[in-house]
Amino acid sequence: MIELKSVNKVVKNGKNTLKILDDINLKVREGEFVTIVGASGSGKSTLLNIIGGLDDISQGEYWFDGKKIIKEKDRMMLRRKDVAMIVQNFALISTLSAIDNVNMAKKDERYALELFEKLNIDGLEDKKVKYLSGGEKQRVAIARSLIKHPRLLLADEPTGALDSKTSTQLIDLLFTLNKQGLTIILVTHNKEIAQRIGNIYEIIDGKMKKVSDNDCTVSIISSNLGIFKV
Repeated sequence: MIELKSVNKVVKNGKNTLKILDDINLKVREGEFVTIVGASGSGKSTLLNIIGGLDDISQGEYWFDGKKIIKEKDRMMLRRKDVAMIVQNFALISTLSAIDNVNMAKKDERYALELFEKLNIDGLEDKKVKYLSGGEKQRVAIARSLIKHPRLLLADEPTGALDSKTSTQLIDLLFTLNKQGLTIILVTHNKEIAQRIGNIYEIIDGKMKKVSDNDCTVSIISSNLGIFKV
C-alpha cells in the first residue's frame, strides 16, 4: 500500500537548514498495524504528515497504491479519499455537538449513528464536545475519521491526553479496527503501547530503522525510550 524511498525532509530557518527526516525507507502492506516510536522532535509526526498528505517531501519518493505522490492534487486526493488521522488534542470544535463534528468530515447521518453505536458513544450525539470526557472526545474523533471509509488510519499520539484505562480501551479499539481490515500507523513515545502492537520502527534524529516484528523477540535499548522486550 505505502512505500517511501529515501525520503528526506529539510526545512530552512533563515540561512540555516534543518534535516528533519534523513533517508527514510518504509513499506506498509494493506492490513498491517505499524508502530513508529521516537522522542519528541525526532521527526515521527513529520513522517506521519507526509504519509497523510499534509506535507510534501524535499527528496525521495512516496508511493501509495502504486501511484507516485508528487503534486498537491495527489496529496489532496489522499486526504479526501484514502487517509484519515486522529491526533492527541482530538481537533474537535468544542462548541459543536459530537454528531456535528463527525458530519463535518462527511455528512452521512445513518453511518454516523452506526459509528456512535459501534464506538460505545451512542446517546452522546447531541452533547456538546466541551462536556465530554477525554475518552469520549477521542472516540468522537475516531468516528469523524472513519465516516469517510478510509483505507489508512494515522494515529499521532492518540493516547497522550488519556488516562491509562482509557488508553488501553483505545488501543483495544484500534486492534479491532485493524482486524476488520483497516491499515493503521500509530506514532507514540509510550513503550508499553508499542510493546503491545509490535511491528515497531524507531526514529532517532530523523533516521529510522525497524526494531521489531510481530513474530520476533528482541530487546531495544534507546536513551529516550528505555528497554523494550517484545
